[in-house]
Amino acid sequence: MGSDRSNRIGEFQFGRVLTWSTLAALLLAVLVVPFPFYGDQAMFNVYARMMSEGATLYLDIWDLKQPGIYFFYLVGGLWTSFDEIGIHIFEAIYWLVNAVMIARVLRAHLLHRWVAGLFPIFAPGLYFAVADIQDLTQVEALISPLLFWIVWLLLPRHSPSAGKPLTAGVLAGIIGVFKLIALLIPAVVLLTSIVLTLREGRGVALGARRLGWFVLGAFLPLGMLGLWILYQGTGEIVWFTWVELPPQVLNLAPRQLMTLVRGGGGFALGFAVPIVLALASLTRRPRGGDQLVTMLVFAIAACGMYLLLQYWWGYTFFVLVVPFSVLALTGIDHLVGSGVNHRRLWVLGAVFLALPALGSAAIRAVDFGSLLSGSSLSQYRMVFDHYANAQDDARVSPIGSGGDIYVLGTPTIFHILEADQSIPVTGWAPEILTEKLWRQVADDLAKPGTEAVFIADWASDTAARLAPWFEAEVGESYVEQVRSHGGRWLVPRAP
Repeated sequence: MGSDRSNRIGEFQFGRVLTWSTLAALLLAVLVVPFPFYGDQAMFNVYARMMSEGATLYLDIWDLKQPGIYFFYLVGGLWTSFDEIGIHIFEAIYWLVNAVMIARVLRAHLLHRWVAGLFPIFAPGLYFAVADIQDLTQVEALISPLLFWIVWLLLPRHSPSAGKPLTAGVLAGIIGVFKLIALLIPAVVLLTSIVLTLREGRGVALGARRLGWFVLGAFLPLGMLGLWILYQGTGEIVWFTWVELPPQVLNLAPRQLMTLVRGGGGFALGFAVPIVLALASLTRRPRGGDQLVTMLVFAIAACGMYLLLQYWWGYTFFVLVVPFSVLALTGIDHLVGSGVNHRRLWVLGAVFLALPALGSAAIRAVDFGSLLSGSSLSQYRMVFDHYANAQDDARVSPIGSGGDIYVLGTPTIFHILEADQSIPVTGWAPEILTEKLWRQVADDLAKPGTEAVFIADWASDTAARLAPWFEAEVGESYVEQVRSHGGRWLVPRAP
């Protein structure tokens, strides 16, 4: 009887904490809903809109990434709208639903159930508090919740049924559709699960069955991706894009150590509280630890390996949001039940570490207040340099809104003008274009159909370095019409 009453009290406390933390995360999400797109997100959105109108990915529109991110924007755009507000709302719903479900699952893994209700504060609350426009709705942030579900589904303590490892495999396959190299992380989690299963003495056969069901589950979305590629008739270009091109890209644009330092440092500053709490959890747990903690530690290690293989952009570190947030809750759970005499010191320390995130959220709240006080959405977005510069460049477009244009520069111009990309190869990252791709861009621009070309000054410098012949060849078909602050617009020469 006393145990039932204790459980009811625990559930009541959990529900109350979860409600308030979810509302706080929702408020932080609302603050980023009006944010403008950065170049990456603008390209994802423009390509997704063009796909909804019949364009074929990798054939009519081309990028180096796997198609998962485009599918996400496509679904979000069709369900809401192909603009910043629609996509940001879709991402917020995705995060909040996952946060509530993860919090409910975590109750069984914590001594104090109400602590699990804090999860939305960390993820997605902190994510929405510190992520800038270039960080939102990127692959790494979107797959972070999926990593927790894979860890949880593969916990050795679960019954030896097929459902959980099969589902974990499906989620791993979905991660692969977003980014193939990210399959490294669920692979390490699976290996950790099998090793822990064997250490429990539950037999090699059980580990083999889990491996088999996991691989079968992963094959389902990856197999569907393969069938989609065959149906689209893009097998040859996909092979070039995913297999042949990446090693060439690394030679063209080597990674910079300072990019790693800035990206990792920025993430560590914004997520200092969960990182410190996660470390506190690890240093205070009994030898051997808990299965969930152990598997999360190996998941974080796998994320570290994955990050080292990437280009080290700041947004890639957001793959760590959920693993660190879950470990942070185990740290809070331990501190609450440990009878620590210096709880006030811990609270003060947490507040101090949270100052960067709190400051960022406060600035966003003040900026958001300008919208409520009558500023237009365009005026609000002009405080973001990337958007303001793209707006200046788009404003002098020689053909106005709409049409088929090409931009060697930020795709945000496409989005502002509601224009389509006239030729397949993106001009957003000219530093990764090989000689073959530069040649394809030049040849495609020489064909009829492009109403205007914008060449950003910074992209012109890259072209001069990698393809010094490019602009002279483009000049045979186009003539400069107008200059903007950041580049120049060209229009087709009169016949």
